Amino acid sequence: MIIDGELLARAVRLCEELRACMGPDELESDLGPPADDDLRPDEAFLRRARAARPSRPARVDRGQLWVVAPERSSRGARALLLLTHVDGEQVRGFVVSDEAWIARPGDVVLPGTETPVAEAMVVLLGRDVGVPRSRLLHFVGIVARATLRRVVAVQGALRDATPIEHAGDVRRADLLGARRAARTLARHRSIAADGAPLEWLCGTPLDDPEDPRFEAHEVMSWATAWIEAWASCEVVSPARSPNAPSPAVGMIARIGALLASLPPMPHLDGGLGLHALPGALRGPADEATRSWRFGVAVGSAALADVRLTAEPNRLRASAHVVGCDGVPRVGAHLRLRNVVTTEEAIGATDAQGVVLPVVLALRDAEAAEITLEVSGPDGVEVLRLAL
Repeated sequence: MIIDGELLARAVRLCEELRACMGPDELESDLGPPADDDLRPDEAFLRRARAARPSRPARVDRGQLWVVAPERSSRGARALLLLTHVDGEQVRGFVVSDEAWIARPGDVVLPGTETPVAEAMVVLLGRDVGVPRSRLLHFVGIVARATLRRVVAVQGALRDATPIEHAGDVRRADLLGARRAARTLARHRSIAADGAPLEWLCGTPLDDPEDPRFEAHEVMSWATAWIEAWASCEVVSPARSPNAPSPAVGMIARIGALLASLPPMPHLDGGLGLHALPGALRGPADEATRSWRFGVAVGSAALADVRLTAEPNRLRASAHVVGCDGVPRVGAHLRLRNVVTTEEAIGATDAQGVVLPVVLALRDAEAAEITLEVSGPDGVEVLRLAL
């Protein structure tokens, strides 16, 4: 196992920044609550947005890049949003980051020549989200319509499992404004829905389970979970390294059957419902997809946002556990158990109710159990799922 020290250092810094911005905000003063422009500009991962933005546009439109922020009463990190739809008081778009090194095969990297800040950025196609117009905080700039059309076309190609060709690797030294990208990016080719050729840059395959991008994305999803997911399923690229083993087909089928058997999430009092777990999804059970994310109730007092990933001969799981009031539940445990070998992998929640990924060796012919244990006022609530 070889870990890129540069990416590891960046992942540690990014995760620390995201966790720090989720801490208590001291925004109130003797002069009363500050205006939006007085909020911390370096919160989350677009620290330079305010300095880079031009004047506020005359209207909100597709292709614009905005910093979005949660309501004052909500905890969460700011994010960068590339608008794809504007509908009255609601806008929709992709989450974007200037930390281009986090790019995965299912993302699109825009070189500095295509961004309004002359810095490479990554468009996270798996974070197709919607927010009220009132959450648009700072205007950053505009992405060309041709670039926006290409990003949307790539999302369609990945969603429809269109054949994708790896067209070689690109060094960041050969790209303008790519100093925050990984040392090497991948170039992919495909065919758009209208039959036109399609080419884009993305991250290299996630072949190493210790790749720092795994934790960076987990923490980023948790810190920006206040943004409601719009897409019906996560975009996961079917493109893999030629030498990388294919995900276990049998495990994919079993996870799909498990998700189909789960009851729908309850609509809870207080209007929370799925809003307590923005982004809780049910993924499609097709062979091109190897990662699923779903919401499930644990007893009557807690909800869990669970992610399962099928890998060759092993299963990866993580979770975010909150109470029905949306407050993180501390002390919850996620347990993976191989029924045949009796081996177990256990992860506990941190102060924010997050269980970072745990991994269990699991072959196609072996059964497994997923157990969530959450302490509540009525004792320990246990949810056990057979896989």
